[in-house]
Amino acid sequence: MKKASMVLIMFFALSLAFSCAPSGPDLPVHEHAYSAQKTVAPDCENGGYTVYRCSCGDEYAADPTGPLGHDYVKDMSSSGCGAGTAEVYTCTRCGKTYTVSGPALEHDIADPLYALEQNGGFYTLTACGTCRRCGEYVSAAVCTVGRGIIAEKTDTEPSVLDDGGIVDVRLNDDGTLTLLAAPHQYYVFAGWSDGNTQLGRRFDGTGELYALFYFESDLPVIRVTTSDGEGVFSRDRYSECTVTVTGAGEYDLTSCAASIRVRGNASSMYGNEEWIKKNKVHYRIKFDKRTQMLGLNGGAECKSWVLLRGDGCYLNETVPFYLFRSMSGEFCPDVTYAVLLINGKYMGLYEVCDQIQIDKYRIDIPEQKDGENELATGYLMELENYPQTASHCFSLNYDNVQLTDMYGITYRAPAV
Repeated sequence: MKKASMVLIMFFALSLAFSCAPSGPDLPVHEHAYSAQKTVAPDCENGGYTVYRCSCGDEYAADPTGPLGHDYVKDMSSSGCGAGTAEVYTCTRCGKTYTVSGPALEHDIADPLYALEQNGGFYTLTACGTCRRCGEYVSAAVCTVGRGIIAEKTDTEPSVLDDGGIVDVRLNDDGTLTLLAAPHQYYVFAGWSDGNTQLGRRFDGTGELYALFYFESDLPVIRVTTSDGEGVFSRDRYSECTVTVTGAGEYDLTSCAASIRVRGNASSMYGNEEWIKKNKVHYRIKFDKRTQMLGLNGGAECKSWVLLRGDGCYLNETVPFYLFRSMSGEFCPDVTYAVLLINGKYMGLYEVCDQIQIDKYRIDIPEQKDGENELATGYLMELENYPQTASHCFSLNYDNVQLTDMYGITYRAPAV
């Protein structure tokens, strides 16, 4: 109770004091009088201003000025032939820097001496002399001229290099080149990679230049491109590849994933790779997915197809195939002709046909399933000329009328 009374008394005293303060027109009014106290100068990134202050402490900023902006000058630079360039710029006011990087510099050779070197189907022009920039005696490549083939004559980039034709290159005294392109048999010259279409020409440019050739045929063309760029010489190992077919109309193929190997025994000298490299052989193509090939067998989609090298007249295989297909309702390989290129190299005319195998589009017999005995399935038998390489076989002796089964048990016909 006493504390509350004390608060009321103090409040009353304060109220009385305020009510007794002087008031009216005789009260003096304060007028601000501002003066400049400090000036903030602008820098490269920030503007300037002046601070004005009154004696009472009130202040404000006025007279703004904009930032000066950086005043960069090139402080230093570094460069070297064959290396990138670097230029450092420094602001004269604040010292801030930035660096500009540039491309590598090529040697600037004074009074060059030219040399032409051949490496396989490619020619390289080099210039030798002292570099004006670095002072070293150097040899720098000027251009490379080579040959290559294109898939179609409308293409402008070679799909396979170092094939399709030859290029003769001669060095002139002034460092220019005289070029002459000559296509191989079955190929046509399409022009140069820089658009020039003359067989013979002069060239004084830099970089890479190719003579372009394309293969021309009235028959379908099968182009096999191996993933490693190597030829196909193994009978026991498949090489991964892509297969493209052109000239077959609706049956054309474009870069279908597949694998390929040499096929045959005596025809490949029993897998002798050195012999295969020098002779024409059979091939087997195995696609990753079921794929039709040249419309054979009614356009059937299968994985495996055979390419037979044929004989001199290309009739020994095709005529029996055609005769059997016309006389029998049983399966017989369908066959047609095509030209084969492997990595751009012309391999010749081939007979393309079905692989003989159990398949719904080929020899459509049931295969043994889990739980079935062997007698419930069909059988695919072939005349084996190399029984020593077969896992299962039986032999038949016609003269003595006896049969030896796959388990080595011999059965003889009873005497008559």
